[in-house]
Amino acid sequence: MISYALFCILWSKPQTQLIEVPVSEYAVASISQDLGDFHFDADVFEGKLNYLKITHRPTLFTAEANSEDHQQKTMYIKMELADKAASLTCELRSKPQEKK
Repeated sequence: MISYALFCILWSKPQTQLIEVPVSEYAVASISQDLGDFHFDADVFEGKLNYLKITHRPTLFTAEANSEDHQQKTMYIKMELADKAASLTCELRSKPQEKK
């Protein structure tokens, strides 16, 4: 059985953070993380990358993307507000199987 992980790159000018979360046996995973003035959300549902969202916390402006009914393995969104910028790039990656 192949296992998967949700791998995301969060960027909030000038900071960057990498997050990797395993996809559960029920084919779901999610992240919810703050970085700088931004909050980042991403989720996997039924084994596909389902949703990305960036929220600028001081103003509550958001950027979001949905995969609809497509089998997305990668998604990207970017938000720019005056002198603030952020992006979220996520990918479903297969993880090597551990030997027993």
